[in-house]
Amino acid sequence: MSSGARRRARRTTLACFVQALEGRRVVVELRYDTIVRGELLGADDQLNLQLGGATYQPLQGEKREMPYVYIKGRHVRFIHLPGSLDPAAAVEAHRKRVAAAVKEHERAQAQAAQRPGSRLAKGTQLELGPPSQQQAQQAPQQPGSGAVGGPTGMDLG
Repeated sequence: MSSGARRRARRTTLACFVQALEGRRVVVELRYDTIVRGELLGADDQLNLQLGGATYQPLQGEKREMPYVYIKGRHVRFIHLPGSLDPAAAVEAHRKRVAAAVKEHERAQAQAAQRPGSRLAKGTQLELGPPSQQQAQQAPQQPGSGAVGGPTGMDLG
């Protein structure tokens, strides 16, 4: 499948609908009779979910509060939707956000390419937005030399 066909398929799958729920509180029921409630921070094409401010409640056991939970898509049984959700409007708003982000990224890449000596080293991340004072003072790092960190929480994968 070509990358263009993959992009078109991505816009028309269930994943697009779940991604439109980002920023909303959802209830996720897992295959092994566990319920996780929290704010949907992100979802990818395989329906892997990231929830913040989550409550993890197994069928038998005590409820636990967690700042961050990652759930692999293969463990998801249901995603209960907010009652006030208009599905068509949510998907359309998500498509507009994605289109605006793509245009902004293309604009930033074009500006970076026009600067003299602007060739980026392989693996260099293009930063969007104005640089902070701290970033401006830091020396450039070699690709792969920095540590990768992420939020703490529980991985349900």
